[in-house]
Amino acid sequence: MNEPNYKSCNSDELQNILSHIDHDAWPDRVLKIKALLADRAQDEESKIAEVVDKTNAVDIFSPRQIFLGSYLGGPVAALYYLKSNYKALNNTVAEKNVLFAGGIFIALLTVSLLYIPDNFPRLAIPLFYSGIALLISENLQINREKEAASKEYRFCSSWRVAKVAIVSLVGYFIVAFGLLYAIESSRLTQLANTPESESLFKDQEMKFYVVSRKDIRTIYNQLENSGTNQSFAIFAFFPNNEGKNNHVEIQFGIENNRIGLDWVLLGENKEKDKNKFIDLARTNGYKVKNLEMNDVKYLRVESGDLVGLMEQVMIQLYDVSPSKKMELIANKFKVKEFPFSLAELYSDFYMSESNR
Repeated sequence: MNEPNYKSCNSDELQNILSHIDHDAWPDRVLKIKALLADRAQDEESKIAEVVDKTNAVDIFSPRQIFLGSYLGGPVAALYYLKSNYKALNNTVAEKNVLFAGGIFIALLTVSLLYIPDNFPRLAIPLFYSGIALLISENLQINREKEAASKEYRFCSSWRVAKVAIVSLVGYFIVAFGLLYAIESSRLTQLANTPESESLFKDQEMKFYVVSRKDIRTIYNQLENSGTNQSFAIFAFFPNNEGKNNHVEIQFGIENNRIGLDWVLLGENKEKDKNKFIDLARTNGYKVKNLEMNDVKYLRVESGDLVGLMEQVMIQLYDVSPSKKMELIANKFKVKEFPFSLAELYSDFYMSESNR
């Protein structure tokens, strides 16, 4: 009779066979089963001992944890993960180097946020620095294979990764906001002292705000509700279209107790795009008037959805996004919900240098 393949049986099956086998008839098989059970028990003890050894291991962040934590927690989190790993690996030189290089990168990244255009893909920024952190961790620190083979290190818990990400993100926003505010305030102070801006304060009824396309209806309602004759709201912005280098001004104004949209024929873009404006307005059922005041010619629309027409002009003629920053010049009406007065900014210098 052929001997069964006891090696293919698990420990429970071997115990069951041992309890039912005839020990006197099959002494060799009994010895073999007991030997297999002893080997299995020794293997289990070795595994338990290895787990016990891991409890005294040093915590370290895995490459995957670093990538996800950096993407969610920002550049400060990425720097913390890498620095902590180098500290755990007792690599003091690399720890100092990554702290120095990471600090410079975070400062440059924060300042660059002032100059990133609206159409820039924002998701690319966290993907960029998270990818760099992943490569450093994977190639210069420790990966999963090395961690599994080592009794000295173990990967941190997901809770710790998340906690670092949350704290880092909040801290970065606080510091970054303060830094950007200080830079912007300094720049605005310098602009306010230019001759171009000083002349603007002579007209105390005219006030200036930074708004976006999504604010147009709110401003229109405020002008309509609190404005009088000669009240107006001018939206000044740079087009997103290629080849449009000069800023554009489009306005709502009140004349003869009626609010209307005015296309004042001043400026290179306004003259060049005059016919486009007329075609767009008439195609959508608006009546366009040709008027003149103080030797300045302008086109005016007084009926229909003026806010809708304003938005169509900005979108179709100048590719203005909803979040595009523009300047509101408000005259003789109450502007609410936009507390940051930037009267000193409205100058050729400001429009050409700081709001592209």
